[in-house]
Amino acid sequence: MNHARHLSIAIAILLGGTLAAFGQSDLEQALLTDPPEELQPRLGRIASILIDRCVGCHDAQDAQGGYSMSTAGSILVAGESKRPVIGSSVGLEQGSGVVFPQGLGELWDRLITSDPELRMPKDSDGLDAEQIEDIRAWIVTGAKIDGSLDAPLESFLPVIIPSEPKLATYRRAHAVQAIALDSERRTVFTSGYQEVLQWHWQDRFELTGRIPVRGRTISDLQWDNTRGMLWVASGEPGRIGYVESIPWIESTGALDPKARRTAWVSRDTPLDIATSPSGELLGIGNADGTIVVIDASTNSLRWRMSAHASAVTSIDWSRDGKTLLSSSRDRMAKSFESFDGKMLSSFVDSERTVASIVALNRGAVAFDEAGVARYYPNYTSPNAKVLWGGFAQQTHKLVASDEDFFVIDSDWIKHFRVRREETEVPEEPSKDDAAKTEKNEKKEPKKKKKKTDFYIDPKDGVRLIDASDPQRRLVPLSMQASTLRTEDKQELFLAVGCADGEFFIWSPASKSQVAGINRP
Repeated sequence: MNHARHLSIAIAILLGGTLAAFGQSDLEQALLTDPPEELQPRLGRIASILIDRCVGCHDAQDAQGGYSMSTAGSILVAGESKRPVIGSSVGLEQGSGVVFPQGLGELWDRLITSDPELRMPKDSDGLDAEQIEDIRAWIVTGAKIDGSLDAPLESFLPVIIPSEPKLATYRRAHAVQAIALDSERRTVFTSGYQEVLQWHWQDRFELTGRIPVRGRTISDLQWDNTRGMLWVASGEPGRIGYVESIPWIESTGALDPKARRTAWVSRDTPLDIATSPSGELLGIGNADGTIVVIDASTNSLRWRMSAHASAVTSIDWSRDGKTLLSSSRDRMAKSFESFDGKMLSSFVDSERTVASIVALNRGAVAFDEAGVARYYPNYTSPNAKVLWGGFAQQTHKLVASDEDFFVIDSDWIKHFRVRREETEVPEEPSKDDAAKTEKNEKKEPKKKKKKTDFYIDPKDGVRLIDASDPQRRLVPLSMQASTLRTEDKQELFLAVGCADGEFFIWSPASKSQVAGINRP
């Protein structure tokens, strides 16, 4: 930093928001002169300062003083004091600069005051001179925002995505915390070390791509077969989270990292993502209990709702795309209108965390931490069917296809199918009908009505075995299903990722398995 910049910072700190009230000397006016448009600071320049030093006390959940910095728009909204956050400016003649007759605003005043009761950050060291100068420069050049007003403040942080993997090779296989499958292209995507690994499979797996991602850990991968792209949820737990899309390029037979787009940024790692059957919408389940639905084409926000009292563990779409399902650590599962987020029903049967909920053709299955699966026909709870099953207590996610669903249970993938049976039963007559029947000498035959019973039938599952050490038990962590459709048949495949870095492709119909190691 040169001497002129030091002097400019010192004067800015001393004069602060009252600079204009004392008249404009040449130097003071120079501090407020607009730089060229392309050099004017944007919110992204100071976002890291606000996140590190301010958001802890001024987020959406804990907006102390009634002031929130959770989004770009909320930064500009006054708190309980009702004072303008950013002061009003007046342009000087011939465009030679701007002045602030009433000061630079409460944000500035709180940063530079010497009163410990008023200065921010409260009960902490003040910002250093360079940080204060960056904020002053942002204010006096118009407090420009380089993004959407409803975007989380974290989305303005500059992120440098490396062009090469962090590690050229892995010392050991990486746990497969997330996995996605495209059966048409015979491609599997697995979570690696700050990257997605792309594999092609036939009778074995071949590594065909490595795509670095924004976050340190990958929480979910979702292949969108309709739009031909991979959705990635990643982040740093408790700090920041990202959802981004990476398109598939048919000519190269691989994902194109250079064409990636960021769809959502939050203050924690998203726990689950799901695309609607049409590929039009993307649902995001967040650790703060909110559900976000965005337009997959434009990345614009369709709706956002505080859906649960605790973290959203999973989300899924009904087959027709009209209903969004969610499960949560608050021991509840819910259903919502996909159009606007209107809640349709709550499933409150569970006594433990609801780890997962998935849609079947005509209903949903939820699985809780106590190892209990429940089937809700037509997404309603009165006729719920409970499958105790003796599953281990766990929080793994289910996968489903048509009326089949699959459950991780220790080193097994267990397979179940929901069956409906319709029977005719006598209809109970009303009191009036019963009285009329008694008076009539000739009794009418009893009316009958149709009754639907539901059954959950076990099917053949698979035990995951390490071929080199059959006695060793594998621990599955993640699953994803994909159906390969041809002109004359269709076949379901499941991709399964394990804690020790092994992953598998399994066909329930043919019983075939292909095993791989998640290690470049």
